[in-house]
Amino acid sequence: MGIRSLSSASVSTGTKRSKFWDQATYPFENSWESIATYSSGATGTITFNSIPSTFKYLRLVTRLRDSRSPVAYSSANIYFNGITTGYAYTWIYSDSRAGVFEDSTSGTTSIATPVPGSGVSGANIYGYGILDIYDYANTTKFTGVQGIGGYVDPGGAYNGGEGAFDINGTWANTAVVNSISIGANIPNFASGVRASLYGMKG
Repeated sequence: MGIRSLSSASVSTGTKRSKFWDQATYPFENSWESIATYSSGATGTITFNSIPSTFKYLRLVTRLRDSRSPVAYSSANIYFNGITTGYAYTWIYSDSRAGVFEDSTSGTTSIATPVPGSGVSGANIYGYGILDIYDYANTTKFTGVQGIGGYVDPGGAYNGGEGAFDINGTWANTAVVNSISIGANIPNFASGVRASLYGMKG
């Protein structure tokens, strides 16, 4: 039997109450503030500098494509404050051509995010990703990251394919993150790439 109606049931914790079905009380609704956006032509590295330390969390939203051909897909390095040490992460990646694998590494030079290359079909195939960055301004904790993303190649070269990933990691450094760089390992991103940085005060 289908659900015909929903009541305004609520949950109480102390003196604060929050309705299950009231979207206006969702804690992250309309909380992200835009910090900066890169939207331009081809580039080798995208860098956000002078990130304010007034937020609790950061969110990096990307649309990326490797300009190299016949590269089918690669990954872009993401690192903080120009430092390339101290990163550890678990990366679960699924690709319709290569199957499913889990890659766990430690002591690495960066966080990685998958990027489709010019070997995929069509000039408009980009990879999309969301990376949340926690405790970036807390000098008593390491910086944590969690992200998702993927891309779809509808056909043509490499017989099409889809990729999706989930990543969880840590930067073992208590420094305040004041810059984020993307893609130093890729000679050149294709034109049309975009990266946006947001902050939430929490």
